Amino acid sequence: TVFFFLKILPFGKRSSNDSGYICLLAPTARRILGMRYIIRPAAQTPPSPCVYIMNHQSALDILSNAEIYPKNCIVIVKRALTQIPFFGWIVALGDNIFLERENKTKSLQQMGEARKKMLEKNLSVWIFPEGTRRKTGAIHPFKRGAFHLAIQAQTPIVPAVVSSYHNTLNFGRWNSGTVIVEVLPPIPTTGKTAAELDELIAECHAKMSAAFARITAEVNIQRERATA
Repeated sequence: TVFFFLKILPFGKRSSNDSGYICLLAPTARRILGMRYIIRPAAQTPPSPCVYIMNHQSALDILSNAEIYPKNCIVIVKRALTQIPFFGWIVALGDNIFLERENKTKSLQQMGEARKKMLEKNLSVWIFPEGTRRKTGAIHPFKRGAFHLAIQAQTPIVPAVVSSYHNTLNFGRWNSGTVIVEVLPPIPTTGKTAAELDELIAECHAKMSAAFARITAEVNIQRERATA
């Protein structure tokens, strides 16, 4: 992280900094942690811009999207992340959007900035719609921002689902466990309006929850076979 920060510092803000950092960090960190990944990309991902949504479980999520994170993509994250030395500074240099959740007016302005960047720079946006990390082994209700953004920009939503880390990983072992990452077919928003927002959220949540249950069950079967 320190090395990558020093490497990109002279070049300032670039959306490619995020994908570069993830691609550098993930392979080494996975080996150190003994994690095995199964990546199932979508058969066909639409060109940028898109709104990518993924379930949010822990800091391990940065290792889970290495193969599927687009190069021309920015992330919507909470501003507090920028206060973390080196890691937060890399995030700040990624040309990302920082939300101030406690201030609704500013949050709306920042989402408007995200839409502007998407359309003017042809960028995709990556959002964790649960809003915060969830360690309960379930996908929790979604906040509305990602879906407002997709409808306003008339861009497809690409759901990415990561199997549960809860009770499936054991970092006390050399082989700590398997994680499955599956990208679901894009969900179009062309022609949708704000009146269809709740329906869109429900559709995305239902599809992601079903995939989450299925791939987590698959991981558990593999874990039981490995320990039998």
